[in-house]
Amino acid sequence: MTEETKTKILKNTESKITETTKIVDELRRLQKTTEDIQLFMSQKNIHIKLDNLKSLLKYRMLIGLLILDLASAMRIYLNAKFKYEELFSARQIIVIINEGFKKIYNFIEKNEKGEEITKYRKDSYWIKNIGAIIESDLPHLQNEYDSLTAELENCLKLNFDVIREQRDLSIHYDKNPAKVYDMLLKLNIEETFKKMIPFLDILNKMFKFTDQLVFGYKEKTYIEKKKHETNIDNMILKLESYRNAENKESIIKFQDFLRNLKKIFIDIKVE
Repeated sequence: MTEETKTKILKNTESKITETTKIVDELRRLQKTTEDIQLFMSQKNIHIKLDNLKSLLKYRMLIGLLILDLASAMRIYLNAKFKYEELFSARQIIVIINEGFKKIYNFIEKNEKGEEITKYRKDSYWIKNIGAIIESDLPHLQNEYDSLTAELENCLKLNFDVIREQRDLSIHYDKNPAKVYDMLLKLNIEETFKKMIPFLDILNKMFKFTDQLVFGYKEKTYIEKKKHETNIDNMILKLESYRNAENKESIIKFQDFLRNLKKIFIDIKVE
């Protein structure tokens, strides 16, 4: 690698880490805010559907952390002074690819009869959480979802049997340390980076895609919020038409309660 290329990659990864860290920090803040809103609403006996949004925020944070981990591992490699530091970086990349893919899409296992066990795939973030969000709340993004699913399938063309073996030795070592040593001797750093590039490409596309999903939820939340506010205004007006000398005090109290309820919805931030 030339010094010019190395400098360029270091600059790009620095920018990526800075930008992604800010987004991940904001995602954590949004998670906390969403949890607080849901708790507050439940205490007021108001049902507001936020479970899918919470799942989306968690998934987007996972993708952000994987991007940060890979960018950091790349920087360790580029700044390495010793061969073993380069190998350590490659091992980290292998672990991140394996664990990241497993969390996102999971692997389809086979039983002793050679039959495929799909329950792990169905329980993956991408199928169970994001797929459910697309189907129930944001169906207009189905094509983009299907396209990314196809890319995940293509990613399986990587030799995950080798990756998983390298991952196991990198994390757990072995009773026979010679196995770890021999794995390091055979570790091809260039091949490792070739495996990382398509996976990182998917992560970047998913990060942009989840941004679309968050935006879609913000729009839906804003519309729902306005509907609640309009319904409350209509109830206040309807109560006014029923007011008479006998029920005046009770009607006024209930109208005040509804106005306070409306203020709660106005205070919910969806920007």
